[in-house]
Amino acid sequence: MHSGFDRCGEELRAIYSESAGCRTQFAGRPVSVGAFTVRSMNFGQHWRTPRAHDDDYSIQLPLTFVRDYLNHNLREWCSEAQGDPDPHDLLGNAMRSSDWPSVDSVLCRPDLLALVLQAFGNDLLDVWCGARSLGAVDHFIVNTTDRIDLDGELVCISGRALRRNGPLAYQDE
Repeated sequence: MHSGFDRCGEELRAIYSESAGCRTQFAGRPVSVGAFTVRSMNFGQHWRTPRAHDDDYSIQLPLTFVRDYLNHNLREWCSEAQGDPDPHDLLGNAMRSSDWPSVDSVLCRPDLLALVLQAFGNDLLDVWCGARSLGAVDHFIVNTTDRIDLDGELVCISGRALRRNGPLAYQDE
């Protein structure tokens, strides 16, 4: 179970009929979103396996899923931010100065939406893509979320990912 959702990956994507129109690419080529997973340890760091390197990816998510996810998780995040404010937290400060708006209000405010999507992008991908076995090969491991754009009814997340086609070292040796 991820972030309060009782489904993830393929089972979750089946709920959203809009997912059929979502495009997913790795290195400029179309691939199945089911071939992706999100790096859970050392996200954004270099790979410890020699000759392993990231390439560009992009994954589109239906806005309906993003709305549902935020409706389920943003309130708890806001409650924690209110109880333990961090004066250096851009999202917390923006939400506070906007009087802790609802998800629907956030979705109508590009300034807030950009901050919320940046904060939740990794988690959104983790739930949307689902988990894979550490031993699974021939898939893509998302390592960064560098850009998140709203395009109509789609949220496009892009960054760098590794094509895994062999064993990986997860710790420095």
